[in-house]
Amino acid sequence: MIAGNQLDANFSGEFKREIDAIKLSKGNDAVDTDWCIDTVRVEKNPGILKRVFPVFCRIKAGQSHLIRGYDTHLPNDTMYQEQPALLDRRQSDLKDMRDSYEYRYENGLPVTLKKLPEQEKFSFMYGLKIADILSDQLFDSVVGSTCENLSDFVKLCKLFWEPHEIDRWDDDEKFGLQRLLGVNSSVIRRVKDMKQLEKLHVGEQDIQPLLQGLTLKDAIKARQLFIVDHAILDKCPKSPNIILCSPIALFFLKEDKLMPVAIQLFQSRSDNNPVFFPTDDKYTWILAKMWFNNADAQIHQAISHLGYTHLIMEGFAIAAHRHLSKLHPIFKLLAPHFLYLMAINDLGLKELLAKGELIDKLMSMGSEGADYLIAKHKDTWRLNVEGCLPADIVDRGVEPTDVPFYPFRDDALLTYKAIEEYVDSCVSLFYRSDKVLIEDPEIQAWRYDMDRSASDGGLGVKGIPGEQGSFQKREELALVLKCIIYTCSVWHAAVNFKQYDEYALTLIGHPPKDKRERDLKEDAIPTIQPINKLLTLMGLTKVLSTRATNALGNFEVNYIHDPAAVELVEQFQKNLENTRKEIEKRNETRSAERAYPFLNPAEIPNAISI
Repeated sequence: MIAGNQLDANFSGEFKREIDAIKLSKGNDAVDTDWCIDTVRVEKNPGILKRVFPVFCRIKAGQSHLIRGYDTHLPNDTMYQEQPALLDRRQSDLKDMRDSYEYRYENGLPVTLKKLPEQEKFSFMYGLKIADILSDQLFDSVVGSTCENLSDFVKLCKLFWEPHEIDRWDDDEKFGLQRLLGVNSSVIRRVKDMKQLEKLHVGEQDIQPLLQGLTLKDAIKARQLFIVDHAILDKCPKSPNIILCSPIALFFLKEDKLMPVAIQLFQSRSDNNPVFFPTDDKYTWILAKMWFNNADAQIHQAISHLGYTHLIMEGFAIAAHRHLSKLHPIFKLLAPHFLYLMAINDLGLKELLAKGELIDKLMSMGSEGADYLIAKHKDTWRLNVEGCLPADIVDRGVEPTDVPFYPFRDDALLTYKAIEEYVDSCVSLFYRSDKVLIEDPEIQAWRYDMDRSASDGGLGVKGIPGEQGSFQKREELALVLKCIIYTCSVWHAAVNFKQYDEYALTLIGHPPKDKRERDLKEDAIPTIQPINKLLTLMGLTKVLSTRATNALGNFEVNYIHDPAAVELVEQFQKNLENTRKEIEKRNETRSAERAYPFLNPAEIPNAISI
């Protein structure tokens, strides 16, 4: 998909009748350059738009291309029965796309592109914007290299964007709030039975005073006990000479405050792996929280961010290019949400995830650990649960009756509902019945690749609705589309744009193994990585926290021109505007430390493009 890389073709003059189709041809000239055309505008007189013909294809020398009407057709339209040559051309174009968009399978990761096609590369202007953002990061890192101590670092921070709430780093309430409005807000779960606590060495006499006198069983029964268990980190590879915890943390809901009550830094019980409580020594407890958050950052970056927004969505995008013609209405629906996804992933895999690059240098898990976590999580990630917000909320037991104050959940749900209405309306418009859907060979080929195993040449994604590798009902297709659009927009915004405010990627030294008293300068500060790495980290997270594309619903490229579908887009935009107003109203009533502007639709990009 191309944004801004187009040939404008404008025709003007007086027409005696409506133009229903146009034909574009490129001669065998000496210029060995393909035409990349997004749209052709037909004007009655200069400036008076008569009709837009969507093209969105490459036209090579000696080729011609016929664009009929709004050029939005299902492959089982009767038009193709009457003119089989048009269907032949459509199928030939798809064969070319399969040659250009090849699957790559590597290290058990989600499917990515074997080679980035020319049409997926950044446009010239967007490339300049990315280069400008990266140059800012380089400047910050160079300036930061002059810092010699923590005092110099604090002074430098004041020269540019200071992380939000930097002064509340030792606060228990803030630590609890991070599970509800932080950068990794979808891992907290309600404890539903004592079995979930089997690995924790918690004595009732230690925990009961922190549960307002309740026993563990009573707290579970009262639906007030919550857990984050990062067991997946237990055998995760890590950077040399670095310790990576695999912690378990318990939280207790006091009215609408989620408060930490216990942290165990490793999975197995042992004498040198105690459970830490807020009643322990102040700096020992702070260290336990620091090591927990360091582990949480590895989960966030590898799984919540890189693995299950960037990479998992790339597989769906590649499959769409391979199986859905650019004339297909579902391709046009999804196209704005795949913008630059493959290009940013290509850059990220080289500059972030590759051996010796930024993740290796800055994160406790290193690149090998990141690969391990992404691949390991693939065994459990399901599109219809972890990738579907309403189902995920129920699965984790964090509905409003259980957690009254949960900004991520509440704000994300508002936009999800707008996406839901938009997708349901579009699917009903494009498919008048389930029978039309079942008989669509392109959409069924796309569906077939989704949960076909990687060893058989598919994406290997779990939780895809439908039977025997196909969609049987329109609501099955609609669910997949909602999950994709939600993940590419809302979910990516939630896990991406707060990184600068909250991130700490590596701790050095040893986590606490006992409950002796500790000191800020002697024990806590020395665990923080060197100043030069902190500045590199700040530069990286500043880049990742930058919004570089349009807000949701304001598409960079308009693929949809059919009047009936345009009406649905306009209604989607109205619903998003109402959502914006509602979220801004909510934030007016939330205290400063509880404000959550990150899922205001005006702040959510259409796609994963940075």
